[in-house]
Amino acid sequence: MATLTENALGVFWEGEEAPGVIAYGLWTPAIEREPAFPGDVWPTGTKHRASTMAGPWADEPWESSTPWEILRWDVLVPTWPQAANWAATLRATLKALIDAGANVAWFAIEGAFAEPPELFDQAKMPEGVWAAMTSDGRFMCHAEIGEPFRLLSNDELAELRTFVPQ
Repeated sequence: MATLTENALGVFWEGEEAPGVIAYGLWTPAIEREPAFPGDVWPTGTKHRASTMAGPWADEPWESSTPWEILRWDVLVPTWPQAANWAATLRATLKALIDAGANVAWFAIEGAFAEPPELFDQAKMPEGVWAAMTSDGRFMCHAEIGEPFRLLSNDELAELRTFVPQ
């Protein structure tokens, strides 16, 4: 039997795995104005924390590539959004990142991450990205509450890759 979406998603919170999601946004070269987390679209009691990383790193073979910054939101949910509100909740969360200037925003499972220029490279992160929004407003998601968990397709990852500096 396939794993349901809500059973496939989680975050580490205070050292324990808990129900939640991880959202990311990519900026090039850097975040100019940090977005506000759209807590009003999530169930009451939802918590989030933000962290950032930036590159390129010194002494890396791709050191001369375009500077970038990634914002990560770990979102702890006390209850999952209702199935009827799920897509709108995800869309609003990603849109907050896009509206603040991100090239691309996405949700991924814990551990499904690669830094630019390998971000969304099917060889480096073949599994884990399950929803995304591009800076031109295209929203992609096949994971539904109460349904078998589905990732984005390789074609969708290839499309997302066009928004990553190489």
